[in-house]
Amino acid sequence: DLLGDAGARAVFFTGAESQRRRTQSIVEFHDDPGTRVLFASDAGGVGLNLQRAASACINIELPWNPAVLEQRIGRIYRIGQKRPIDVYNLVSEVGIESRISELVGNKRAFFTGLFDGTCDEVVFEKAGSFLSRIERIVTPARIPDLPKPTEVPEEPDPTEEREVARVIEASDESRDTRDEPDPAPAAASAEEITRFFSSLQVRRSERGGVVIEAPPETASSLAALFQGMARMLQAGVSSS
Repeated sequence: DLLGDAGARAVFFTGAESQRRRTQSIVEFHDDPGTRVLFASDAGGVGLNLQRAASACINIELPWNPAVLEQRIGRIYRIGQKRPIDVYNLVSEVGIESRISELVGNKRAFFTGLFDGTCDEVVFEKAGSFLSRIERIVTPARIPDLPKPTEVPEEPDPTEEREVARVIEASDESRDTRDEPDPAPAAASAEEITRFFSSLQVRRSERGGVVIEAPPETASSLAALFQGMARMLQAGVSSS
């Protein structure tokens, strides 16, 4: 109705229209000067060439995947576009849409820093939950003090100790250990894990990015951690 009052009209490209009606809508959007707006669902997120008909993209409902968002914008931002592109993302401040917007921004910054960036920093749009989670991970954990024993243990009987030692020696001599497998490596203790994370330093750079510093003995482990995260995120985008 608002467009009608302004002497303009809109067409639709959704799953509710037939293939013939969707094709006619694209033709009118290109050739009819009075057709100013194309309302499209995700059915028009791929396969449309609108660079000669539009120069603005308004995203009313953001997707979880930043690659899907780029596909929407790619309908008008492609070879043949001769005008500047304006992109608007309409997001409700209080609600799930704001969380989706923050998540999409974090994913985009992470991919840009790892694959498209020209520096060794990942710059996020704002200091959000991602940085908070990293700071919680690398904050040194305090190991609680163990309660002191209230009772003094009794001194062991030397006669009993000699008897136990004799039994152990006899069992060692009668057992053939040549074919026994090597013991499994011991799992990292809580103290070792705490020492690893306490050696990391997380700080914000002057440009609002995140800088994680690690000593040489832990840098390789930290690099393997982020490489694994990058492969998981890349696999998620490829599958979508």
